[in-house]
Amino acid sequence: MEMENLNETSDERFHSLEELNSSIAAKYQANTVLVSILMSIGVLGNSIVILTYHFRMKNRRDDRYFIPCLAVMNLLACISASVMFLALNSLPVMFTSTSVCKGLNFFTRATCVESLTMLLIISMQRYKKICTKGRNRFSLLWKRLAIVFSIIFCAIISFPTLVFYGVKVVKRSSHNNITEFHCEMVATNSHEQYGMYTYLAFVAIFFLGVVLSITVIYILIGKRIHKNIQPPQTKSMIATSYDSLHYNSLLKHSKSDSQLPGKLHAVTDGSADNILQRFYETNGVNVKRSQSETGKRKYNVSEVKKARSGLGIFVFRYYYMFVSISLVTFISFIPPIIIMIIESIDAYVIGDITSDFGFHVVLLLRRSYILSYSINPFMFGLFDTTFRKALIDVFHQLRLPLCARN
Repeated sequence: MEMENLNETSDERFHSLEELNSSIAAKYQANTVLVSILMSIGVLGNSIVILTYHFRMKNRRDDRYFIPCLAVMNLLACISASVMFLALNSLPVMFTSTSVCKGLNFFTRATCVESLTMLLIISMQRYKKICTKGRNRFSLLWKRLAIVFSIIFCAIISFPTLVFYGVKVVKRSSHNNITEFHCEMVATNSHEQYGMYTYLAFVAIFFLGVVLSITVIYILIGKRIHKNIQPPQTKSMIATSYDSLHYNSLLKHSKSDSQLPGKLHAVTDGSADNILQRFYETNGVNVKRSQSETGKRKYNVSEVKKARSGLGIFVFRYYYMFVSISLVTFISFIPPIIIMIIESIDAYVIGDITSDFGFHVVLLLRRSYILSYSINPFMFGLFDTTFRKALIDVFHQLRLPLCARN
């Protein structure tokens, strides 16, 4: 559908399908370069995440279990979507293989839906870990079953693409009646068109349901985290208590200890209620005060907020990481879904645009979900300090042989 009106706007006469295809494909060159760059970044980044988590991080924590799975899905989605976009760019009116058209659309749709479903599973796992104080966590069996069921579910959801996508044959008098072959959604009668609209509506509702579900879950988790790291306070002062002494000690300890993030990481397994106590036991921080001393000291709000924010960043960094990944994914998926629905009702958004700049902007928005697969690997490096350290060690080990050769 992207090319139909675009072809009609051209007054140039073509004498062969190859000549027409080359002329139209030239307009997609900028997008081809951009897709190639994003594919390279996504493949390299997700591959590094998969290999680093699998070979360098032997301590399989509950927080990290789904990260390699998510990276694998992002990698497959990045490859399939990029290959499909490159094929559409190079063969805009010469896509003659129906099986390839159906296969690329099915595999791209299945991997994209699976990445969204994986984010939903991760949010549920985070909720059970944090909001139930570690009770009723996903067992290893249930984690594996969740992955298998999600793959089956996404394959079923994506199955209609094998029916509604295909090669559309078009002849235009403006192009000397050259027969064109477009890979797009095809409806040969009113019943198929109704089924196509129903399926697109289902896809939109499914995406909206996933977004709302993940948003609600992470709001509940955020409230729980805020409650866990919020000591009792009055309107203007924080009364001294066992919890506030812990926070103040953490604040003082962090000023003189540059290794605080790593030490916090070493004790973050378990419920949030036990994190502080285990941190102090591990690092030998003395927070015990006599009852007489306890009643003398009060801490102002800014002191406790500093300690609370520092604790939240390091202890609950996986929460912020998955929230950031989900947010980037949602933002990148919204424009393609909207444009896809508009295209399905024969409002040829891209073909109606005459300016080159507007054409490339809308085309980028139509395919913007590939951005999330290129950005997500950087989220892992930004929030997971252990992953970042393991990755740095790998680069150091690779650099040593090179330095020895020189």
